[in-house]
Amino acid sequence: MKPDNRFINLGKDFWANVRTISEECGYTTRTKKNDPASGEIKVPLIEEIRQALTNRGLDYSHITNDNNELTSFGELLAT
Repeated sequence: MKPDNRFINLGKDFWANVRTISEECGYTTRTKKNDPASGEIKVPLIEEIRQALTNRGLDYSHITNDNNELTSFGELLAT
């Protein structure tokens, strides 16, 4: 497997957000019930990202603004 160049040099803050959001929202979209290998990689919606961070007691202002628009950091996460 070849790494995606967009994500090669990103810092620990990016990967910590990816891990936290993925743990809350799920890593894949399941197409078959109870089959973790059946889905594609999940890219959460803005609302799901905000809720995931809120559930963990974390701030999300670095990802979305007050108008629910992605910041540049948020755009990278939602890629």
